[in-house]
Amino acid sequence: MGTNIKKLREARYLTLEYVADKIGVAEIEMKRIEKRWDDPSPIVARDLAVLLNCNVHELTGKKPEPEEWGNWPFAITGVEGEEFGGVYLNIVGKTLEFAISEGQRERIADQMDKFGSLEHRGRDPWINTDTLCGRWLHINPKAVRSLTLKHDDDEATPYYAHPEVYLALSQDASDDDRGPVMTIAVAEAIAAAGKDGDASEDQRVIKILFLDGSEDERSLDDPWVATALFGMDLQTNDMSPISFLHVEREGGYVNGWINMAHVAMLSIPIERYHRLTAPE
Repeated sequence: MGTNIKKLREARYLTLEYVADKIGVAEIEMKRIEKRWDDPSPIVARDLAVLLNCNVHELTGKKPEPEEWGNWPFAITGVEGEEFGGVYLNIVGKTLEFAISEGQRERIADQMDKFGSLEHRGRDPWINTDTLCGRWLHINPKAVRSLTLKHDDDEATPYYAHPEVYLALSQDASDDDRGPVMTIAVAEAIAAAGKDGDASEDQRVIKILFLDGSEDERSLDDPWVATALFGMDLQTNDMSPISFLHVEREGGYVNGWINMAHVAMLSIPIERYHRLTAPE
């Protein structure tokens, strides 16, 4: 099949030699890939997506349907549109920051503008947003002292990585017969993040921040836990006064819940969540 790889590469002012070196192929092979790519290699596809900052489906021409998410070898969450900057939270005595796109900024601003409106009377909506750093945030507005949206012209955008990097961090070193997840460009992106980068966060856990400032983490390896999150329908922005979230289950030996009335914020790994809640 024909490709738009050359167009994407030139738009980012990358030479053919540079891209070939970064993905570990000969220049002549890179030229062939740019002209015609009949059998896309998962390894090359991942690295090209990271280098060109695009989605794998833009390279391969195949986008997964929701029922394919559970076994899709590439990142489900796509590269967002135009980068905006960051959302900065002062919440229960902590200062948190997350990179966001222009579209994510608009969705947050729209939610904030609705507070105090007639449609919110008698309701207790929470603030929801996905981020560029692989997390989905569910924020209790009662816990927020301030929320600020800053363009990167005002303050440098908080660190974030390509979705394929977060996929690599959420999975084992290999992905069955689909090729290793930890490819050259992915590994370099993780190394560039350093220990303080958001990419070094564990992409297999739900991070829980409580109203008293304490923190907890719970594994998101169990589809049951992901289904419990899905069942709460967090994206509707509604939360009943007393809601218990099922966060732990180990056979018939351990079952654990948290009282959402005591939660300031949930931070959920988006990639993992989508895979575990994918329709059959």
